[in-house]
Amino acid sequence: MASCPEKMTSKAKRFAVAICLAVLVTLGLGPSAWLTAAAKERPEEIYRKGASMISEATSPAFQVEGARLVEEAARLGFRPAQLHLATLYTKGAGVAQDFEQAHRWFLEAAERGSIPAAYYVGLQLDLGRGVARDSRGAAKWYTRAADKGHADASFQLGLLYEKGDGVPQDFKKAALNYRRAAGKGDISATYNLALLTEAGRGMPKDPAAAAKLFIKAAQAGMAEAQTALCELLLEGKSVERDPKSAAGWCRAAAVQGYAPAQMRLASLFGQGLGVAKDIVRAYAWLLLAVRRGYPPALQFQRGLEPKLSRQTVEQAKALSETLAEK
Repeated sequence: MASCPEKMTSKAKRFAVAICLAVLVTLGLGPSAWLTAAAKERPEEIYRKGASMISEATSPAFQVEGARLVEEAARLGFRPAQLHLATLYTKGAGVAQDFEQAHRWFLEAAERGSIPAAYYVGLQLDLGRGVARDSRGAAKWYTRAADKGHADASFQLGLLYEKGDGVPQDFKKAALNYRRAAGKGDISATYNLALLTEAGRGMPKDPAAAAKLFIKAAQAGMAEAQTALCELLLEGKSVERDPKSAAGWCRAAAVQGYAPAQMRLASLFGQGLGVAKDIVRAYAWLLLAVRRGYPPALQFQRGLEPKLSRQTVEQAKALSETLAEK
C-alpha cells in the first residue's frame, strides 16, 4: 500500500504529508502507515495532527479525517480534543451535526475542568439543545464557569437570576453577574446592568450611573442602548437635554433595523424635534417599523395613513424602500 512520509521536520514536509494523506483518503486507500503509528502516540500529538488537518482542510475528506483524529484524542481523555470535538458536532464540521454528541463531549471536557466547556454545558441545558431543558442545571454550570471569569457565563447567569429561572429571582445577584460580564467587555451585560441601575433593582436607583452605562453600550453600537440614550437626551434628566444628539442616536439604532428606534425617529421627524420637520420621512420610518411587525407602529399607521395625502404616502413608501436598502 502507498504511504506518506513518516517524519515531519519542517512546514514543507508537514504540508507534503497533508496533501499525501488527502489523496489517500480521497482514493479510499485507508490510513497510511504513519497514521496507524499515530494511534500509539500521545493524545496531544494525535490531537495536534487532527486539529492541523481541520484548519488546513482543502477537501471534505481531509476535514473528516481530521475530525476522526480529534475524536481519537478525545476518547483517550485529552481535554482540548474533547472541547474541540464537541464544537465540531455542534457545527457539523467533519462529522454529522449531532447536539447530543456535542453535549456528551462538552460534559466530558467540563468534568475535566474546561471552563469554556462548562459554559457550553450550561448553555445547552438552558436552551434544551441535545438534552432536556434544565434551567437549574444550567445555573449550576454557568456558576462554575462564571466563578472562573467566563464573561458569557456571567451574563447568562445574570439573566437567570433576573428572571428567576432555575434559581430564586435575585436582582442583586443578577446585577453582580452583569457587572462581572460588563467588566470583561460584554455590551449586552452593560445594557442590562444599566436597566437595573436605572430602575433601582438590586441596588439603589442611580440615574447618573445608568446613563454612563447606556452611553458605553450605545457607543459600542447596541441599538437598544442607543434608543435608551435617545430618550435620556430628550428628557434631559440624568444627562443634559440635547434633542439633536438624541435624534442622532435614534437614527443610529434605526438604521440597524431596530423597530422601536424606527418608530421613535418617525415621531421626531413628525414633530421636528432634533431634526427638521419632514412628514414624508416620518411616515417612511414608520413604514419600516411596520414592515418589522412592530405592534405599536402597526396601530399608529392605521390611524395616521387616512389623514395623509396620497402623494405623501407614495413618496414615503418610495423613500422607505430606499432606506431599507441602506
